[in-house]
Amino acid sequence: MDIYFLILFIASSFSIIEVILSFDKSRKHSMLIVIFWFLVVTLILFAGLRRVGADFENYEIIYDVLAEDSSWSDWRVITLEPGFKSLMVMLKYTNFQFSLLVCAFLGVTLKAKFISKYSPYPILSLVIYFSSLFIIKEMGQIRNGIAMGIVLWSFDALIQQKKTRFLFLTFLAILFHWSAFCVLPLFFFGDKKIPTSAYVFSILAIFFMILFNLTSVISNLISFVPIEAITSKADSYLSGDSEFAERLGLNSTFLFLVMIMSIMLLYRHRLNSKFPKFDLILNVYILGIFYFGFFNAVSEFALRLNVYFRMLDIIILPLIVSLFGPRKIIIAILLCVNSLWTLNKYSQSPLGKFFFPYKSTINRE
Repeated sequence: MDIYFLILFIASSFSIIEVILSFDKSRKHSMLIVIFWFLVVTLILFAGLRRVGADFENYEIIYDVLAEDSSWSDWRVITLEPGFKSLMVMLKYTNFQFSLLVCAFLGVTLKAKFISKYSPYPILSLVIYFSSLFIIKEMGQIRNGIAMGIVLWSFDALIQQKKTRFLFLTFLAILFHWSAFCVLPLFFFGDKKIPTSAYVFSILAIFFMILFNLTSVISNLISFVPIEAITSKADSYLSGDSEFAERLGLNSTFLFLVMIMSIMLLYRHRLNSKFPKFDLILNVYILGIFYFGFFNAVSEFALRLNVYFRMLDIIILPLIVSLFGPRKIIIAILLCVNSLWTLNKYSQSPLGKFFFPYKSTINRE
């Protein structure tokens, strides 16, 4: 059994035990808390000690370049985000492997602390996180992974009604990945209570967006963005046939997003009783669906922006599970089975060859 599946199987087993014991904030089982943080440390080491990854060699080159005095003007790093560049320069006197360990610590810990604070079933959240985000972000797109962790805490700032902190954390996230700017609209409506009918109307509007090719509109909009790193990538995606500019259409991802949004709206009152600021989650999620629909003609933009909002599945799905009394055990098992299926599907995808089989600095050949 590949170590990826072994980790997921162990975490899934403990998550089922967690649900059976009705683990929540008012009835703590200390052993499950220890297991949760043991799994978190395992994930940090797993990502930090790896010698695999789609961008592994690129990041190694970036680290080497930034260790040199002339690094800031080098063409290979000049468009990189300043926060990430500064972090690599701070680590220049260590080594590349240690820098990966630091990035893994930041990316995983930020998400784990958020999970610990808000999820009714933290280990189940880790299972969902491992199969949906961990490999791609913490073991591949590590700048994006750190930015997403910071963005989670900008959501927390909105929950706490601290908009200045929200702005600070969002701009900090942008320093690690330009795409984090997409959460800024939440400053204006993130904490508002919006009627259910408005969400339904928004989903219908997004549906019609997907039916039309908005490439020309996207191109004109991107031209106003003052960040060269974004506009240059957009130009390359929109200038011709690009694997990153495929039209997604009404695919399974969109249907999944609508299904989760529909469940949240159906159980809105009950979820608000369990999570007093649940309306903010609805606002976050609908903005993510909007990005998916508006940028549907440019797959890279649609998926890269939507993931900042869809990552809340790590707490949304456990919250939904908590609504179903004794049946929650069956639903939790189905989520774990789906996570194993998702991991297996990913291992057989074209990107899977960059991650499977796992190799670390401990057993490198």
